[in-house]
Amino acid sequence: MILKISLGGDSFNYYSAVGVFKALDELKINLDEIHCCGLSCIPAVLWLYNKDNSYNILFNYYEKAEKIFGEVKVTENSIVERLKLIYKTVRKSSEQKKFEELRTFIEELIPEFEIDIYSPLKIHAFNLETQNDEILYGNSKEVLLKSVIYPLEYYPFDGFISSAWLTIVPPVESDLTVILEEEKNSLPNSAMEYLMYSTYAKSIYLKNHILSKSKMVVRVPLRNDFRGQSLVFHRKVKSSFS
Repeated sequence: MILKISLGGDSFNYYSAVGVFKALDELKINLDEIHCCGLSCIPAVLWLYNKDNSYNILFNYYEKAEKIFGEVKVTENSIVERLKLIYKTVRKSSEQKKFEELRTFIEELIPEFEIDIYSPLKIHAFNLETQNDEILYGNSKEVLLKSVIYPLEYYPFDGFISSAWLTIVPPVESDLTVILEEEKNSLPNSAMEYLMYSTYAKSIYLKNHILSKSKMVVRVPLRNDFRGQSLVFHRKVKSSFS
């Protein structure tokens, strides 16, 4: 069996999505195209180019990744909390430091290679100039940086931010789409929360529109650790084919 798969990326928990690839490998399912955005692109790259060691590499870098991405979860509540922080502190000096930490992390973790149109890996990011989602090609490290940049946490990199910020999942028709189950959020109770709720609702609408075109959708519950989240990804995907 050959599949075109798509992975969401609006949460740090997608860092553990290596469990998806392990499950499909055990089922002897070949991947024609791997579409990813945001945090899911990290395990996708490592699995495709360092399959045998990808789990161990991700596990060894988990604490460092959690320090950099642990707060990433694009919900109306998380956005409000970050906006409040911006109002309370001057962050310009810390933004560059955070970006350098991110660049160093990508430099250490991601193997350097060229991603071209023939690669099964399809990394998505949002081009702010053209206002469109794009599949990126070129140096793997530069492509990854563009795909994981989140507003409020980082300035755009070369005019790109994560597509997960806008659509949660790559805007493509897939045979299989794997997403994390959404957290149950409380109702907004302030003007700022209502504003961000309406903004996030647009992303939810776009996500649902994209998912409606996928032949199979696997929803994975959230876990709080790398091993647990990887295992849940693995079990949910494998059980979906049984």
